[in-house]
Parts: sequence; C-alpha cells; structure tokens
Amino acid sequence: MYDNPFILNKAKNFRDRHSLRMMIGEEYVQYPLCLENEEFGKYSIGVQMYFNFLKSSSLIFTFMALISIISMVSNLYGNGVLFYLIFFLFLFFIFVF
Repeated sequence: MYDNPFILNKAKNFRDRHSLRMMIGEEYVQYPLCLENEEFGKYSIGVQMYFNFLKSSSLIFTFMALISIISMVSNLYGNGVLFYLIFFLFLFFIFVF
C-alpha cells in the first residue's frame, strides 16, 4: 500500500512543511532539545507561551516539592518538627540556592 515512492515523498514533504522543523540550506532538520522558547514564537505566540508555561510551572512545582521535604521528614519521625531538623534544612536550602 505504501510502497509507492511518490506517496512517501509527498508525505515527507507535508511533514517537513507543517511540523516544527527548521530549514538549514535546502533540508529540513529537527530542532535540538536545548532551545530557547523565543525561537518557537515564529510559529505562533501560543506555542511560545505554552513552553514558557511549562518552564515556569516546572520551576514552581520543584520549589514546592523542596519545601514539602520539611513536613515529610517531620511526619516520618512522628515527634513533630525538631529544632535541629529545621536548622539542618535551613542550612541545606542556603547552600543549595
């Protein structure tokens, strides 16, 4: 069914024209993994805003996960939050950030 080279070339041309690929010379290549979000702005502002949202939400959720370590450790020991534990985590956050 798809052995016809004309159909395959037509499908590849359609993919190259309508997918997120950049043209280098006469050839379409995929974008690299490390890319600034502003380069997606040429497709539409919505694509750029979507990747900005992903980046900011991942940073926020990572920060929230780091903050929740205090309550998870205090619940693990079952004695409440101890002073030395708070002091240790405070020093940890200072040296990490």
